[in-house]
Formats: sequence, C-alpha cells, structure tokens
Amino acid sequence: DQVFSRHAQIGDLTRQKVMQLGLKLLPDKSCASNTVTAIRVPHGVDGKALVSKLREQYSVVVGGGQGDLEGKIIRVGHMGKVIEEEIEELFNALQSLLPQMGYAGSVESKR
Repeated sequence: DQVFSRHAQIGDLTRQKVMQLGLKLLPDKSCASNTVTAIRVPHGVDGKALVSKLREQYSVVVGGGQGDLEGKIIRVGHMGKVIEEEIEELFNALQSLLPQMGYAGSVESKR
C-alpha cells in the first residue's frame, strides 16, 4: 500500500508541475497514470533535441515519444525509487531550457 501511495504522490506532483509550467498532458489529467506521465512537447520545440539537451546539459533522463508520437511528447517515469527532488530537477531544467528552445508560453514556476 505504501508503494502505491508513493507512486500516486510522485505522479500527482509531476502533473502539478506540468500544469504550473503551462504544458499539456497526454492524455489529459482524468486518465493519468501513477507510473509514467506523458507531456506534450510545445509547438515549435524539437522534442528529440529537448530529450537530448535535458540529458546532456542537466543530467536529466526522460523518454521520448515512439511511433506517431516521436518528437511530440516526453515521458517522465515516476515508478520505483523516484523521489520528489528528482521531479523538481526535471522541471527546473525545463523551466530554463524551454525558452532557449523557442517556447514562448508560460514557464513560470508557481511553487
């Protein structure tokens, strides 16, 4: 029960951070998973480059989309021993990186 509860807490935190940065989920929040969150890459941002830059510049590893979703989403795993600080690192990196990559939307963190 504690494991499922922790996964739910990390999943909720991840989805809250997505919304705070003005990004969109896939699917929407009503169908959310507590094991992985898919985030739509903003229009005008190269999804493959985003995944690479997160890894190379910030040491943050996320998955990209596959098949028809290649370059269109990033996947954030939050199952296992993922902790809140790691989720915070990801969203701090996104907040810094997205404007550099041409995203003109809101990336203001509301902590």
